[in-house]
Amino acid sequence: MSFSGGENYDEAAKYIESQFMSANENKEKSIYTHLTCATDTHQVQFVLDSVLDTILSSKLKGCGLY
Repeated sequence: MSFSGGENYDEAAKYIESQFMSANENKEKSIYTHLTCATDTHQVQFVLDSVLDTILSSKLKGCGLY
C-alpha cells in the first residue's frame, strides 16, 4: 500500500499509523500512537515519560508488584 493523500497532514498521519498497526503480528500486544512535534521539547518529554510509565507498569504487573 502506498500513500496517495498528497500533502494532507491528517491523511499522512492516518497512513503512517495504519502502517504501524498492520505491522503488528501479535494482536495481543498493543501499539500506542501519539502525534507530536519533535521540535517541541515539552511534548517530546511528555511522550518519553508516558512510554517509560507504560513500560514500568507492564513490568511491575508481570512481577505481581502492581
